[in-house]
Amino acid sequence: MHNKKLVIYSLIIFNVLFSQSKFDLLSTGGAKILGNICQNPAWGLDSHTFTIEMFNDGYGDKVTSLFVGMINDEHKILWHDGLMNLSSSNKRKRGRTNRYYQRGIGWLNEDSSSQLYLALSKNYDIRKVYLDKYPDFYISVEDDEEPLLENPPNFLRGEPAYFTTSNNRFYFVSRSSDNEIFYTNTVDEGLDNLYILGLEDFNLEIPIKSISVSSDNSELLVVTYNEALSEIYNFDLKWGAGKKILNNLESVKKPDENLMYFDCMRDPSNNNRYVLIGSDKELDDNSTAYAFVMNNNEVEGKFLMYRHKEESAHYIEPVIQFYPNSNLIYFLNPKEGNEKILSYWDGEKVVETNMDLKNIRDFKISPDGEKFLVVTFKPEDLYVYSLKK
Repeated sequence: MHNKKLVIYSLIIFNVLFSQSKFDLLSTGGAKILGNICQNPAWGLDSHTFTIEMFNDGYGDKVTSLFVGMINDEHKILWHDGLMNLSSSNKRKRGRTNRYYQRGIGWLNEDSSSQLYLALSKNYDIRKVYLDKYPDFYISVEDDEEPLLENPPNFLRGEPAYFTTSNNRFYFVSRSSDNEIFYTNTVDEGLDNLYILGLEDFNLEIPIKSISVSSDNSELLVVTYNEALSEIYNFDLKWGAGKKILNNLESVKKPDENLMYFDCMRDPSNNNRYVLIGSDKELDDNSTAYAFVMNNNEVEGKFLMYRHKEESAHYIEPVIQFYPNSNLIYFLNPKEGNEKILSYWDGEKVVETNMDLKNIRDFKISPDGEKFLVVTFKPEDLYVYSLKK
């Protein structure tokens, strides 16, 4: 009996230490970020490079500017403008807009030493920006930034609104064609051709609100949503000459029929596992939603999470992340007032971390699982934390 109590006590102590002694602050954004509102952090494939969007004072023509940062081994952050060569974009008259967002919309591998990110610039122009992987950090204005499409097709109008990337393709929904999904060819093929996936043939009726593709391009999750209805679908994707891409439309049973679903996110390491996010009016009024962890279309777990309510929220991914090295799912746990605690779902319960920030706006976990990039509400700043294993 004594030994049994000792084991239980040891496990309790281990769990407390494990969950409360993880995070060390490595760096802050410095003068570049301090006092500026930021959103949509996103890590590159080298776990050292990232993009961030910064709101501009008075907005002017650009509501947000895109920056790319790199944290080195001395934990210093170096900065570049995320979009510099806009001459070709400005020459193409694809519709005028007085104000526009610069946005990072996805990272992809280029080869063993290079990576690239896709960014949205003026006139909804999608740009490819090439970077060497760490420790190199270089953007060539002339050679390493180019449009995704030299001659955009006539059917593509309006701002790309919802995005997802596999290991080698980019998928998006245009705001003016919210019943269809567009996709590119692969990174190896150049990402220079755009195709229509063919959802119009299925008559989904409700506008697409969220999409998430598996890393291997084999399955696509689609959430449709309006103020009165929402539906969830899963498609098998088949690739090959002369074959239909979309196959086996499956309507996914809602985990709670009383909620409206507006977001989805696949586990990058498990095609059968994903998160659905739903809410109702009461949850909306409290900036919260329920996250349902689904596995083989069955509910694995459920927890309450914080969600953004700003007008720009549809550009921000759900404030929730699959941890790359385990089955943990990190999210912002809403507390009293405006406090939000970085927490995780361990498969059975919610565990709060010891990260000392209570005003987190958004966060992203590096692909190696060792760094957390965090941006905050007032005071506005950016932080990089290490995660001790």
